[in-house]
Amino acid sequence: MHKASVLVSALLLSACAVGPNYQKPFFSLPDHWPWQQDVAKHPDVKRTDTVSRDWWQDFKDPALNAVIDEGRKNNADLVIAAARVAQARALLSTRQSDLYPSLDVQGGATRTSRSQEATISGFPASSKPFNDINLAAVLNYELDLWGRLRRANESGRAALLAEESNREAVRLAVTSDIAQGYFNLRALDAQIDVTDDTIKTRREALKFQETQYRLGGANGLAYRQAEAELAAAEAQMPQLEQARAEQESALAVLLGRSPKDIIEGKVKTGKSIDALPASPLLPTNLPSTLLERRPDIAAAELDLVSANADIGVARADYFPRVSLTALLGLASSDADRLLRSSARNWQAGATFSGPLLNAGRTRAGIAAAEGRRDEALANYQQTVRNAFKQVMDSLSAEKTSAAREKAQTAQMNARNETVRLSQLRYKSGYSDYLEVLDAQRSLFSARLERINARRDRLTSAVNLYKALGGGWSPDKRIVKATKGK
Repeated sequence: MHKASVLVSALLLSACAVGPNYQKPFFSLPDHWPWQQDVAKHPDVKRTDTVSRDWWQDFKDPALNAVIDEGRKNNADLVIAAARVAQARALLSTRQSDLYPSLDVQGGATRTSRSQEATISGFPASSKPFNDINLAAVLNYELDLWGRLRRANESGRAALLAEESNREAVRLAVTSDIAQGYFNLRALDAQIDVTDDTIKTRREALKFQETQYRLGGANGLAYRQAEAELAAAEAQMPQLEQARAEQESALAVLLGRSPKDIIEGKVKTGKSIDALPASPLLPTNLPSTLLERRPDIAAAELDLVSANADIGVARADYFPRVSLTALLGLASSDADRLLRSSARNWQAGATFSGPLLNAGRTRAGIAAAEGRRDEALANYQQTVRNAFKQVMDSLSAEKTSAAREKAQTAQMNARNETVRLSQLRYKSGYSDYLEVLDAQRSLFSARLERINARRDRLTSAVNLYKALGGGWSPDKRIVKATKGK
C-alpha cells in the first residue's frame, strides 16, 4: 500500500505544471458589419461567407495566375519564412526529446603506473602498471515533476505554429503585392498607349497647323500652342516608360527571379486593365470570424501562447530538478576478460539539484518572461485592431474607388464629346483652333485619370481580399494550441 501511495503521489505531481494556463483574451466585437443592414440595397454586390483560397483567379487572367504562381514558389521572403519554420520545427524536436530518457554509450581504456612515493588510500604502493578497460550504457531521465519540460514543449509547439502562420501571412502579402504590381503594370501600359495615340494625333494636327500658318490661314499663336501641346505629350512618355520599367523590375524581384532575368527578362501580361473584372465583394459572416481567418492574427496569438508557457518554464526554476541515472556495462583490467560475466557492473541512482541562493536570478527570469508575455498580449491586441481597421478601410476604398471610376468615365466621355463639338465649331468657323487644343488637352488628362481610377479600384479589391484573410484558414493544431485550458 505504501508503494502504491507513493506511485499515486508521483503521478499526481507529474500531472501538475507550474505557471499560468493560457486564457484567450477577450475582445468587445460588433454584432455585425455596418453594410450587412443595407446589403439588400446593393444587388450588384457579390456576397460570400468565405474568401476563395485562390482568390486572385476571380480576376480571370491566366497571365496574372502565372506570375502569382511563380512568385509563391520563388519569392525570397517566402524562402526566408520557410527557413524560419524549419528552425522552429528543429527547436521543437529538441524540446520534445527532453521529455524522454536518453541512452548514451561510454567507454575507455587507460594504463596506469602509480608512484611508490605517493600514499593513496586503499591502493598498495606498487610501480607495476595496470590496465583499466570499461564499456557501458548510461541512461538519464529527468522527472518532469513541476511541468518545466512540458511547458517548454508547449512553448516550442506554439512557436512552430506561429512561424507557420507567419509564413502564410507573408504568402498572402506577397500574393497581394504581385497582384497590385501587375495591375499597376497594366495601367501604365494603357497610359502609354493613350499617350502614344495622343502624340500621333497632335503630330498630325501640328502638321496641319504648320501648313495653314505658312499659307496664312492660321495665326502664329495657334501654331505655337499646337507645338507646345505635342511637346507636353512627348514629355509625358519618358516618365511613363520609366515608371513601367521600374514596376516591371520590382515585379521581377517579387517573383524571385535571378539578376539576369531581372535585367533581360520580361513579365508576361494578359488582359488589359479595362478587361479585368472588379466586382464588389462583401463578407456576410460575423465580425468575430475575422479572428479566425487572418494568419497574422493567428501568429500573434500563438506568440502569446508561447510567451505564456515560458512563464511556467521560468517558475519551475524555483523547484529542484530530479533525475534518474542508470549504468550497465563491463569493466576489466584485461581486454581478454572484458566479455566475461564476472566483468559486468551496474549502477543506479537518483540526483536532484535546486536553487538555494542565486541573488534573485529566478525571480528576475520570471519577471522577464512575464514582460515578454505582456508584450505579446499588447501585440496581439494591436494586430486585431489593425485587422478590423484594414477591413473597414478596404471596404471604404472599394466603394469610393468604384464611384470615382464611374465619375472619371463620365468625365472622359464628356471630354470626348467636347473635342468632337469643338472640332465641328472650328471647321464651321465659329471658334479658333485654341478651343480645340484646350478640349484635346482636357481629354488627354481625363483618359489618364480614368485609367488610374480603374487601377485603384482593382487595387482596393485586392486589399479587401487581403484584409479578409485571403482564403486562409487555420488547421486543427492551431485551433487546439490557442484554445484556453
